[in-house]
Amino acid sequence: MDRETPGGPADHGLIAFMDLIREKRWDEALLAIDEALATHPRDPSLWYHRGLALAQLGRLAEADDALSRCLAERPGNRTAERLMATVTALRREADVARQMRSASPQ
Repeated sequence: MDRETPGGPADHGLIAFMDLIREKRWDEALLAIDEALATHPRDPSLWYHRGLALAQLGRLAEADDALSRCLAERPGNRTAERLMATVTALRREADVARQMRSASPQ
């Protein structure tokens, strides 16, 4: 893991979640990240990876919140900003799709 991306050194002996992310085991990764956040709540890398896992699970509002927290801890983090832009676009698309479904006759 590149420990400088996106939030700086995050080695609290808790980087096992990275294996779960590489294996796309998003639910398990999220649990491991949340455990790490319980003891390291200001670690921007953990918030970034929480946002990533949530986005992959389709939990876009929560992903947005996690990425906002990452950026609050580390403003200007380009990796987090790019993911946040993607999440924002996906949320807009989902909103438009919901509006179209509710407007269409059934």
